Amino acid sequence: IFDSMWESTTKMARAITNGIESEDIQVRLMNTRKWHRSDIMTEIIDAGAIAVGSPTLNNSIFPVIADVMTYIKGLRPQNKIAAAFGSYGWSGEAVKILNKEFADMKLDIIDDGVRVQYVPDADDLDKCFDLGVKLAKTLKERVPQ
Repeated sequence: IFDSMWESTTKMARAITNGIESEDIQVRLMNTRKWHRSDIMTEIIDAGAIAVGSPTLNNSIFPVIADVMTYIKGLRPQNKIAAAFGSYGWSGEAVKILNKEFADMKLDIIDDGVRVQYVPDADDLDKCFDLGVKLAKTLKERVPQ
């Protein structure tokens, strides 16, 4: 689940998705501009893992991501793996805020997350890919295939 201001977080989301798919795990890439939040919640209910990406805006997460996180929290998801990612220009609080939200929901945060200042370069995208692989492998360990 992600949104982006200048496509940096979009690039990160795609790289994470590629990492998950490389481990033969089904994944849905959900841009909040294209998916209705109720449809996002339907997917989350059955998901074993959640990755949420947001750019930092005014020292916080993107408003539409805050809305989605509030909705997720209300569902009280159980037994889910979580990871955060995001881009920023100056301060970069989004990933830390998302991780706090995950912790408040008692989700299993498997990584500190990936933060990228400005546009992700090849090394940043490799870190995103690796985060996707880590999500997939952790999920495989918990849910026998």
